[in-house]
Parts: sequence; structure tokens; C-alpha cells
Amino acid sequence: MTNKYYLYSVPILLLLPLLLVPRYAYAADFGQSPTLDNECGFGLDKSALKQLNLTDKQKGQIANLELLNKNATTEALMRRGKVRQAFRMEMQKILLADHLDDIAASELTHNMANSQAYLNLRLIEQQHAILNVLTSKQKALYVQIENKKASQCRS
Repeated sequence: MTNKYYLYSVPILLLLPLLLVPRYAYAADFGQSPTLDNECGFGLDKSALKQLNLTDKQKGQIANLELLNKNATTEALMRRGKVRQAFRMEMQKILLADHLDDIAASELTHNMANSQAYLNLRLIEQQHAILNVLTSKQKALYVQIENKKASQCRS
């Protein structure tokens, strides 16, 4: 008799977490962060682009640029991981030394800042290429939409 209950209780115990987890995941409202929607952040706002009545040609050009950017970003992130690891190792060397080497620390921070500045420059270039697809009227409308969103974020 106890074997019978055991056979029924094990599958129920295994399924119980699967039934409860999605309920709590939806309750937590995952993925609804304003930063994920780029409501108040920096960068290219895709929801604003959707309001510009883009032609099929423009949509195709933007899709091609986004694909190129995605591939370039993936490669850059792989390289960035190696660079960050090198920075981390250099930082450990500086921190664990008997005496602080101001020159090495300064050089490391400059290298770290230059690395981040390079990534920011690539991002600006990618966004510029996408916005260059727009006509002058669409660019003006895009600026209006962005300014309206930015004014709402400040309040």
C-alpha cells in the first residue's frame, strides 16, 4: 500500500515546481523594465522608428544594418571578454603589490577608459548608419519623438 502512494507522490512532487514557477515568474513581471524598453535610456529607440512610416526599402536596409551590427557586436563582445580578463589580471597585479604603482594604475585606468570609449564610438557609428537611412523629414520626426520621450523621463 505504501508503494502505491510512493508511486503517485513522486511524479506529483516533481511536477509541483513546474506548475508553480511560471505563476511566480509572471507575477514578478519579468522583462517589463523601462531600461529594456529603452524608454529613458540612451541609444536607438526602435519604437520611435516604427512610428516613422518607413518604406519597405528602408526597412530592408535597417534590417541589413542591424544584422551586420549584431554580428560585429558578437565578435566585439568576444574580444572584449579577453580584454577585460587582461585588465582584471593587471588590476590584481597592481592591487596585490607591496607598494601602489601610481603610474601603472593610471596607465591601466586610461587603457580601460579608451577601451570603453572605442566601444561607445562603434555604437555611435552603428546608430548613425541606421539613422542615415531616414529622410530629412523622418529624421525631424524622430527627433521630436525622442525629445517628447526624454521630457517625460525627466519629470
